[in-house]
Amino acid sequence: MAYLIAEPKDKPTIMWTYLPALRRVRGLVPVDAYEHFLGTDFTYADLGFVRLHEKYRLLGEKEHAGAHAYRVEEQVPQERAYYSRLITWVAADSLLPLQRDYYDVAGTLWKTELFEQVAVIDGVPTPLRTRMQDVQQKTSTELNVSEVRYNVDIPDALFDPEGLPQVAAHPLWQAYSSQAATGQ
Repeated sequence: MAYLIAEPKDKPTIMWTYLPALRRVRGLVPVDAYEHFLGTDFTYADLGFVRLHEKYRLLGEKEHAGAHAYRVEEQVPQERAYYSRLITWVAADSLLPLQRDYYDVAGTLWKTELFEQVAVIDGVPTPLRTRMQDVQQKTSTELNVSEVRYNVDIPDALFDPEGLPQVAAHPLWQAYSSQAATGQ
């Protein structure tokens, strides 16, 4: 499977996905971005980077998840009214998110995203486990990442939506898997 997100400045996010079972690249329009990703508690939009919003409001600071943290409310643009409110707990020392709370259009807590198992990789603090809990449905999904690298030259061809069917087989990923298996 391959997933590509483009977040142009001052324009809506554009997403594409390739599922081998369908054997085609699917462009996701903004409303599709909030479909459940492979039946999980994550939506396609939840898997993207959190876009910078025009306005943030500091709601306070206190201990949260064992760390001194800031509680920040993000302005949700009206055209993205799937969530009415986003509250993020940010660690004061690293500025990494600890928890993000998503509220439905009625203003009720809907989902909580937890960022866990932070490791420093290539000098960058990186959460290796992200858990999304749907507090209304009482379900949760865990996303674990491994073999993360930064500052890697990635060929431009891997950013072409039409090339998504070939992304998983690209030598870039194979070379890293081989290095990891041999301990290099």
